[in-house]
Amino acid sequence: MSGVWSRKRFRVRVVGALVAAMALSVGSVPALTSEAVAGAPASTESGTQRAGDDAEGLTETEALAKAKKAGEAVEIASLRGEASEVFATPNGNLEAREYLRPVWTRTGGVWKRIDTDLTVADTGTVMPKASTMDMEFSGGGKTRWCGCGGPGGS
Repeated sequence: MSGVWSRKRFRVRVVGALVAAMALSVGSVPALTSEAVAGAPASTESGTQRAGDDAEGLTETEALAKAKKAGEAVEIASLRGEASEVFATPNGNLEAREYLRPVWTRTGGVWKRIDTDLTVADTGTVMPKASTMDMEFSGGGKTRWCGCGGPGGS
């Protein structure tokens, strides 16, 4: 009889461990698939001013003063990177937002948000609207099939 109870206890423990593992993994799935963790910034939240062309030259001190006066966070575009943004907050702190992948690219000296939607250029080639790497695909004909820019190109 004790062998039957021992097997039942073992099964109960195994089932309990599996249920606990599933509950823990299901609870972490939303955190793992959220936009912030995936690397894409959320759309501009209310209470946050994105730096425009006029705000490109704001110093940290100027941005902090502007944030305090406006009562909302102000981006310091001079501290922006491909995968980061820095905001001055109304309470006098700086808030850095880091992403796992590039969300900005610098094209012609101007920051643009990454946009991988494809567009057809005047030459007939197909390319992303804004990307960290120059790449193009043939629109057909006798041109090369694809190309990527960067050091050395290909």
